Amino acid sequence: MMHCIADIDWSKRTLLGMGGYAVVYRVAPRVVAKVGHIEPQEVAAQRHFAGQALALPVLDYREAWPVPDAIDREVCPVHGLRQEILPERHPCTCGSDHGVLLMPEAELSVDTTSAEYMAFVLGFLRDCLQQLGRCWDARPANVARYGGDLVALDFGEEEGF
Repeated sequence: MMHCIADIDWSKRTLLGMGGYAVVYRVAPRVVAKVGHIEPQEVAAQRHFAGQALALPVLDYREAWPVPDAIDREVCPVHGLRQEILPERHPCTCGSDHGVLLMPEAELSVDTTSAEYMAFVLGFLRDCLQQLGRCWDARPANVARYGGDLVALDFGEEEGF
């Protein structure tokens, strides 16, 4: 399994999804890279909960990494893939270094009607607030399965309630 951002062959990427701050690509078998605005505190929260098997392990992270021009443009909120989904005007980030977070790929299809899912979401909301004083966006897209267990994705929220 790839463990280093420097080893990514970006020409072999596959788009998996996107959100308000980043784009997620499969960059190798069972390995994804989240590219965009990724704060160190978000990564620290993910590492914290990965230690409890409640989040994906962080394989590598760089706060500012020079990505190829095609990725740079795709990630830009003005010119890229997310321009249609962003509710407000954001500055162009073309030509900037971007945050890159490398992690194992998780299974995204989760039964959101199950008791297991509901218990995980409620417990994780509590844990995130109590352990780190952070909010967590409890959208169904932010829960996946990894190694047979439910895990939380996306730790971009910065403040507690």
